[in-house]
Amino acid sequence: MESSMGTVTRVEPGVGPSIGRVVDLSQRVVIDRLELLQVESRDWLVRAARYAGLVGLGTVSLTVGWIALLAAGVVALDGRMSLEARLALAAAVQGVVGGIFLGWAMRRGRDAR
Repeated sequence: MESSMGTVTRVEPGVGPSIGRVVDLSQRVVIDRLELLQVESRDWLVRAARYAGLVGLGTVSLTVGWIALLAAGVVALDGRMSLEARLALAAAVQGVVGGIFLGWAMRRGRDAR
C-alpha cells in the first residue's frame, strides 16, 4: 500500500492467522513424531521376535541335547546297574542340575533388588 507520503507500508497478519499457522505446524510435528514412533516400534518388535525365536530354538536344542546325554548315560551303564537304578541316577543328576540353576537364579534375583 502507498501512504500519502509515497512510501509503501507493510500490513502485518493478524493474531488469528498466526495462531492457525502455529496450530497447523504443531499438528504436523505431532503426526511426524507418531509416525516415527510407529516405525521405531515396528523395528523393535521385529528385533524382539527374532531374538525370541533364536532363544526358543536354542532352548529346544539344549533340551534335546540334555535328554540325549541322559539317555546315553542310562545306556552306557547297561550291565552294571539295573534299569531302575540307571533311571533313578539320571533323575538325580537332573534334579541336582535343576537345583543348581534354581539356586543361581534365586541368588541373582535377590542381588538385583
